[in-house]
Amino acid sequence: MLFVFLVLVAVVAFALLAAPQASPNSTATSRPASARTMSSTASSGRPPSPRPVSGRRYWSADDLPGPGQEPATLRQVYKARGGVDFVFSFERQPGGRWRAYIERGMPYGSRGSGLHVTHRLRNGPRHYVCFTPEPTSLQAMAKVATYWADMTVTYARTGRTIDQQVATERSATA
Repeated sequence: MLFVFLVLVAVVAFALLAAPQASPNSTATSRPASARTMSSTASSGRPPSPRPVSGRRYWSADDLPGPGQEPATLRQVYKARGGVDFVFSFERQPGGRWRAYIERGMPYGSRGSGLHVTHRLRNGPRHYVCFTPEPTSLQAMAKVATYWADMTVTYARTGRTIDQQVATERSATA
């Protein structure tokens, strides 16, 4: 199991390093424009309430504030595959690391929802995306969260676990 987790870390790290960096005004992207986008609201203290669904604007992870400009907390609404909205609260941790707390996701239905199979960790009553080491930039954490959300949708709909998806992706890029 540790090997599978390390493979997941390696694939996501590779994807983060190999992903083309698009400017906010660029239309070139490695992901379809109709999906995998984010809506943002910044705050300096407690995360704000989610915006209403109507009139929401989505952003890509590359449109987030760069180093030195990030707020301590940033709420994101991410439209994953199939139009499923995930709400993340990105929060800077002591030591400069970032976590993506999952405020709203999708139900797992009949699939197992254990922390291990869903690659989540718990901090008190809150869940956050499991990724080691925790990224040191908001943009990197947002990219990890988007991959996690897309793989979570696939898992909930097909039963292919995140570990299985990562293994398939890794063998395709090897």
